[in-house]
Amino acid sequence: MTQAFPDVPPPGPERSRWVIPHWRNTTARATVLDLLALAERWQPNLFVRESNEFGACLAAELLGLPHAAVGASRHLLYIGRKGDGVETA
Repeated sequence: MTQAFPDVPPPGPERSRWVIPHWRNTTARATVLDLLALAERWQPNLFVRESNEFGACLAAELLGLPHAAVGASRHLLYIGRKGDGVETA
């Protein structure tokens, strides 16, 4: 992981605080343009997205379409130790 993301903190609470927003921001930016291009050809009525994926949410909002989230990986938001000071959402 440190080769792909040199600024990632070592394992522990700081890494968890870094991973969640980084994942959300990076995936949204990386996918929204592709989803907009796909929607131009596909003409969807609705976007259904995983609850931690925000590119589809942004694309739907930009297109004025509804979007729904499913919580398939909600339990994966944080895996850590009780009492380490990291809130899970």
